[in-house]
Amino acid sequence: MTNATGNEPVSGYESLKTKEAIASLSSRSQVELAEIESYEHTHQNRLSVFDKLRWLRQDEPLPGYDALSSSEGIVVALEKADLAALKRVRGYERKFHARREILDEVDRLHRERRVPLVSRDAER
Repeated sequence: MTNATGNEPVSGYESLKTKEAIASLSSRSQVELAEIESYEHTHQNRLSVFDKLRWLRQDEPLPGYDALSSSEGIVVALEKADLAALKRVRGYERKFHARREILDEVDRLHRERRVPLVSRDAER
């Protein structure tokens, strides 16, 4: 990732006070969060920043998910996803972005792909 100083994980990060740094983390991709965590270890080493990073850091629900540029790109990727991936996307979206159109698409695809339960009476 390129930035102003060549050393910062994201441009302007070094000048952020602790509360500002923590507030900025929620809008970052998993790649950026990893870079920020590495930077914090070797520079300011702020415990409260690490606490927030521990809560935010997780694997993307699909490879390259954070790099998808639009909701349309995500919807295309969802078409190929299995039920387990759809559940991961739902949890990830709820935690990070809460984009209604993506959550609605996940729910629609999940309903379509879910195996219907068979009634006990049908087995007799």
